[in-house]
Amino acid sequence: MSGSRVSRRVSPNMHQDITKSTHLLRRIDTPAQFSPCLGKNLAARLRAWATQVEIRSVIMPAFSPALITIMRSVLEDAMTKVPADQATTVTKAYLAEFILKAAAGGLTSYEGLITAAVAQLPTIVSTFI
Repeated sequence: MSGSRVSRRVSPNMHQDITKSTHLLRRIDTPAQFSPCLGKNLAARLRAWATQVEIRSVIMPAFSPALITIMRSVLEDAMTKVPADQATTVTKAYLAEFILKAAAGGLTSYEGLITAAVAQLPTIVSTFI
């Protein structure tokens, strides 16, 4: 591969690029289409890997380290508003899930997330009464 170059830039349409790549990899029916010298299970492994990459890119949004720090702060601060007898790990897990969904939906500021989380507390706490 003496004349080939690998591009190191990040595509602005990364999700579309991943989707196209995974569709291409899923169409590999035999190892011979990829390389005649590789084992029988390679095509199946590549298709499975491509599916996992595609599912992760759709299901799990990528959060920046700064947003993760904000979400942790919101979770800890919101938990201080929960009555002591109801401040369980289950309550914290439900609250964390709510914060993650809110962030995935576009709320990315501390103020927006804490307001939404505190407003959701009565619903979460009432679930366990």
